[in-house]
Amino acid sequence: MRREKAYRRTRPRRRSGTTKRPTQSLQQTRKRNPRRNPRPPGVPPVPSSADLQKAADQGDADAQARLGEMYFGGNAGLPQDSAKAMKWYKKAAAQGNIRAEYDMGWMYSLGSGMPKDFVQAVEWYKKGANQGDPRSQCRLGYIYDHGGDASVPQDYVQALEWYRLAADQGYPNALDSLGQMYERGEGVPQDSATAHELTREAARLRSAAHSTSDSK
Repeated sequence: MRREKAYRRTRPRRRSGTTKRPTQSLQQTRKRNPRRNPRPPGVPPVPSSADLQKAADQGDADAQARLGEMYFGGNAGLPQDSAKAMKWYKKAAAQGNIRAEYDMGWMYSLGSGMPKDFVQAVEWYKKGANQGDPRSQCRLGYIYDHGGDASVPQDYVQALEWYRLAADQGYPNALDSLGQMYERGEGVPQDSATAHELTREAARLRSAAHSTSDSK
């Protein structure tokens, strides 16, 4: 008991009129002192929606496609608006912009802001695919692999053709899908060895791409 009393007497007394200072939370500290994430050398700044709008109004096809994507996703302070997204996609696609042609196919296949229309989706994907775009080629392969609806029935021959074109360009999603067709034996003789080889190559390409992006 004596030791306890002695300890209590030696504790520093708080001055009258003072209050305990609140502990600053980690979240508050981060808000006051945000971590800097400098842009890697050679990487251009991301344009604002206002800059894209100005360039799109002047007829820049890439700006029109990117502005459409911002409206589609409701990004960069813009409201989600499928009608405006379609408006800008169409303007860019009319100039042969591959990015916009893919996005048009995506909207029709989803039925975003409109009824689903796989005939239109295939038409737009083919515009990009015929220009060598692997994303469009892979999406065409997927529609034919699984079948869109009665207007675009399942067609393994077409699926294999488009998957292979994208896979030949080292597009990982196409390699995976092609591997699945070999694993299931759909349109080709069942071949697990080839299937595993394709999926391993897809994983290798993804890993290499991830390592490259981290090193920048």
